[in-house]
Amino acid sequence: YTQVSAGDDFNCALRAGDGAVVCWGDESFSGASIPPAGAYTQVSAGDSHSCALRAGDGAVVCWGDNSNGQTTAPPGAYAEVSAGSLFTCALRAGDGALVCWGRNDNGEATPPSGAYLQVDASKSRHACAVRAGDRAVVCWGFNGSGQATPPEGAYTQVSAGNNHACAL
Repeated sequence: YTQVSAGDDFNCALRAGDGAVVCWGDESFSGASIPPAGAYTQVSAGDSHSCALRAGDGAVVCWGDNSNGQTTAPPGAYAEVSAGSLFTCALRAGDGALVCWGRNDNGEATPPSGAYLQVDASKSRHACAVRAGDRAVVCWGFNGSGQATPPEGAYTQVSAGNNHACAL
């Protein structure tokens, strides 16, 4: 395997060689652990859905629970995808713009404008990304525990947890 992603009660990994997604665990009720056939370059397991970047065209392919539109990816080519709770975010290829879809109760599917290098949607109600240029961490969505208020500085990677976020 070349990559692994832990979801809520299930996991998905990208198999070396053929780029197939393999999932396991207890998420069969929503279909989140039943990936479509094909070759992919990245996979992300969310709360009750999963998404992957299709090899060749960079399209986002999602499966599982779609109760909030979280698996209905907009068309286009993407460089990265991150499946969150009931929403998904992706970095558009070429310009690095953030695109999010699904539940938006707390603004989690309304990302800031600009160019970004990396994005992580939490299994809760917020997301964070590393902005291109100054490499600042920018977060949006629910901020009840201060998880969407990152410290100043330049970073290379961010990981959005349930009620927190961490960055390198």
